[in-house]
Parts: sequence; C-alpha cells; structure tokens
Amino acid sequence: MRCPYCVEGGHFKVMIGQGRGDWYMCARCGHLTLPTDPLFECTCAKCVELKNREPKTRG
Repeated sequence: MRCPYCVEGGHFKVMIGQGRGDWYMCARCGHLTLPTDPLFECTCAKCVELKNREPKTRG
C-alpha cells in the first residue's frame, strides 16, 4: 500500500502495515487505509481537508 499524499524517491511512500496487515498507516502524514472495508474513511489532516473542500449536495 502506498500513501496517496507523500512522495519518497520519486514514488508514493510505502505505508506501514499494522496489526496483521489489516490496515496501513503512513509514517509521514498519518494517512490510514483499511483495504478490507470500502466504507472506511481516513481522518488524517489531508483527507479531512479534502472532504471539507467537497461541494455540499442539496438534500
């Protein structure tokens, strides 16, 4: 798994597997991913910033 935000050596930075490899974390920015759960939403600062930029839909 690679972080979509951090670059190292010209490539996206490899994320560190946590637990039994169920989830991954970027050591640089704290981005989290849980590949087995498509509904998981990361709460790192970069993801929160992107989510706050999304246009609000009318209900």
